[in-house]
Amino acid sequence: MTSSMASSVSISTVLFLTTVINVVVVTAVPDREYHSMLAALRFRGYHLFANAITTTDLHYDIINGDNFTFFAPIDSALYALDMTLSAGDYTTVLRFHCVPHRLTLTDLRTLFYGSNSVTSLVPGHEIHVVNPLTLRSPIMIEGVDIAVPGLFYGRHVAVHGLEGVMDFRSLRDTINSSTVTALSNAKSRVD
Repeated sequence: MTSSMASSVSISTVLFLTTVINVVVVTAVPDREYHSMLAALRFRGYHLFANAITTTDLHYDIINGDNFTFFAPIDSALYALDMTLSAGDYTTVLRFHCVPHRLTLTDLRTLFYGSNSVTSLVPGHEIHVVNPLTLRSPIMIEGVDIAVPGLFYGRHVAVHGLEGVMDFRSLRDTINSSTVTALSNAKSRVD
């Protein structure tokens, strides 16, 4: 073997190994699915939730994450929150409406009858899901009925539309007490 041939083989080997070693597996919600989800939210009347996703850090969570379930609050509830919360607290509230797992209506229905908990995107906080005894009754998420189950299903994302905004009692240790008061006032104006 000549030295130029050995040099060529070793360069090829180094390039091949560098390529193999630097391979990174990326798991993210595909761009097409992300935009289809936003379109479905807007089409079904959840415009403000779609806008909130695109204008907050939640957008980055989605495009860099794997699987999600969104419990979309109605526009009137989000509008009331937007008028009463700081940007940081508003983003925390949005994250509270998201689960880092894809849960279809069937998945939610297979939870045990009664109260269950699923992890939200707010670290250390769970969303309480109440699965009713009968199929005719709606599933409740933090005390709010799911009004539009299966609003959108993609391979990585599930969206369910709510009748209101979720109860924020479990967020009391995350956001200040004046914000909790504002949230309660906003919720009562929507109800």
